[in-house]
Amino acid sequence: MKKVVAVFFFMSMLFMLMPVMAGANTPIKLYLDGTELQSNVPPKVVNNSVLVPVRVVGEELGSDVIWNKSANTVSIYNESLEIILNIGKKGATLNGQAVTLPTAPVADKGSLLLPLRFIGQSMGLDVYWDQPNRSVMLSKPVTVEPAPPETGEGEGVEPVEPGEPANPEAGTAKIHSIYLQDDSVVIQTDGALSPTSFLLTSPDRIVVDLPAADFMPDFFQQNTSGVQLAPLSGEMLADHPVISKVRYSLFSSEDQTIRVVVDLKSASGYSVTYDSNLQQVLISLTSVVSPPADARYKVIIDAGHGGTDPGAPSINGRREKDFTLAVASKVNVLLLKESKIEVVMTRTGDTYPSLSDRSSLANNVNADLFISIHGNSLKGSSANGLETYYLHKNSAEFANIVHKNLLSATNIKDRKVRVENFHVVRETKMPSVLLELGFLSSSSDESKMFNEEYQQRCAAAIVKSIKEYYKL
Repeated sequence: MKKVVAVFFFMSMLFMLMPVMAGANTPIKLYLDGTELQSNVPPKVVNNSVLVPVRVVGEELGSDVIWNKSANTVSIYNESLEIILNIGKKGATLNGQAVTLPTAPVADKGSLLLPLRFIGQSMGLDVYWDQPNRSVMLSKPVTVEPAPPETGEGEGVEPVEPGEPANPEAGTAKIHSIYLQDDSVVIQTDGALSPTSFLLTSPDRIVVDLPAADFMPDFFQQNTSGVQLAPLSGEMLADHPVISKVRYSLFSSEDQTIRVVVDLKSASGYSVTYDSNLQQVLISLTSVVSPPADARYKVIIDAGHGGTDPGAPSINGRREKDFTLAVASKVNVLLLKESKIEVVMTRTGDTYPSLSDRSSLANNVNADLFISIHGNSLKGSSANGLETYYLHKNSAEFANIVHKNLLSATNIKDRKVRVENFHVVRETKMPSVLLELGFLSSSSDESKMFNEEYQQRCAAAIVKSIKEYYKL
């Protein structure tokens, strides 16, 4: 009898553990801003830490990785970061400061695995572990600058003002459903929400952020009109003359922000309101917006460095300031042919306007767009390729357009669009980008960068991007 009881107890425990064991064998998935990252070598969990292949850090997160097998170290670089890790050891350095990792990097079957949370947070990413789905959600926190929305009126309806929550006392709220009703997207909740919003163009879309919010556990099962794309994101196609689809996802785990994006077929005015009686956020279209026929856009072209500031030296001793002026001058020549664009150069010769001079010029002339041209450099590294930087949300759309067109025109390595706190993209009030058109420290890039044809292709791609952005 005792033997029967023992066998029964063992079998019961085995069945209880089977789901846990099955979950432990489920491959871990990685998502960056809602997009799944692919890797030939699966991540693994070691001592409650997720370790990811070095390729994910190098290619997907846009950094340079140097694996020194003889020294048993890994170095990770970008413009504002230097991490040195010791394989098999928890000791590391972050921008010259000693740190201790919760789990050491490991070499496994010829692949190098690095601690994701430490790397991601060092790069300024939000890192969230979704245990039920065995998924790691990475997101890039950026400064949100809401555009002034139209406001609605009515009893119990609170219009959202730029930079000000609709309800300052709002706590965490659960989102029950998102659906289309006439010309409005309705977000149904069980509590108060404090939305902020802004408008992006090319393509047109309305972005609404909902801090201190979360999806109901059965949200994706109950909202049958939408399709779940990832553990915490989905989209809903719309049969509407202006709205093409509505997308929604966890944007930031740090303040639990849900982001809702309304993709538009054409430009439209909008309002975002919170109805405290119905506990609804309403994203309502107000009117179709068309630019005036005689609109003329003022564009600042900034040739980086100059004068007493030569910039970075190239691998063959040439100067960044000469490269940036050559490209900027070619952009200027092309823009002078465009009747709807007025171009302003920060420098036309070998002079040095300070960084504040450049941003002040753009702000004082009420420019519509600011483009700063640079060449990259990273000594002792084989890094090469194109990088595009921006900071403020109103710059994201143009940054993606110009990056896309430059890649197509130059066939150079894609080092992604990035968010960085550079002076000229921080202090300018209009959409602004900083372009790194190749690495002067790379022999392959440098030979292209001082080639007239390459410079002309870069200039043409920049002009094409401006026209695409303004739909000219």
